[in-house]
Amino acid sequence: MFTIDNKFKTARIKIFYIIILTSMFAFGIYLIFEPNKMMVKYVVAGILACLTIAYLLMLFLRLNYFFIQDNGDFILVRFYSAHPFLRKYKAFKFPVSALKSYQIKKSFFNLKKEISIKAQNHKGEFLFPTLSLSLLSDFEIEELKKILDKYL
Repeated sequence: MFTIDNKFKTARIKIFYIIILTSMFAFGIYLIFEPNKMMVKYVVAGILACLTIAYLLMLFLRLNYFFIQDNGDFILVRFYSAHPFLRKYKAFKFPVSALKSYQIKKSFFNLKKEISIKAQNHKGEFLFPTLSLSLLSDFEIEELKKILDKYL
């Protein structure tokens, strides 16, 4: 039985999301109610722009909690967004004999990593939803490849 679980990285990213959103809100309020000190407003506006870009980048990378467990007969996959407010908990389980293929795609300077898993059942081939692996380290991705290659 083998497991890959990135719950600690996901918790750190969740805290980072909260810090960014809180800072964006605070700097936005400051810009609205600050008296006419133009130089300070420019600095705060620059910081707010940088925080907004960081937030949008994190959304673009689709940072997800990712759990995969191989118990020999079935592969269980659980995932959800690391964003503290936009969560949709999802999971799927399939027999290892149903695995047909998988593909790991890397894009955006190898920061955005995604996996597509194709399986087969009595109705034919189907593709599971694309999963983000952006929070997994290269070592964890190699371990994931070993797990999946074992059953192909």
